[in-house]
Amino acid sequence: APAQAPVSGLLDACKRACDDMAPFVRATYGQLGAGSTKHKADDSAFTIADGIVQHLLQAVLLGDRPEVAVVGEEDVGVHLGGTHYEVDGLRVPEALRGAVDDAVRAVGALRQV
Repeated sequence: APAQAPVSGLLDACKRACDDMAPFVRATYGQLGAGSTKHKADDSAFTIADGIVQHLLQAVLLGDRPEVAVVGEEDVGVHLGGTHYEVDGLRVPEALRGAVDDAVRAVGALRQV
């Protein structure tokens, strides 16, 4: 059986990923407006930042690690490619694409750690 890294290494990688995503989250919340927020059944807000952060942690950082299960609140469709980026039907503003791309690269680099 393959050796498993201690959970502390995984927690450190998740913390670093969150730190790396902070500029994207700040930029997103600075541009929230019509079309970038939805209300869930419990009337709490859902933003494009919520969906992208969960996607980056699950798919990009942890991706193909079957020993790691993630329970997330924001299980939605995320499309980060092509002519536009979209999160659960919400189009990511063009002005945020650079910040999203930077977050994807930073979190992807942590996957190699």
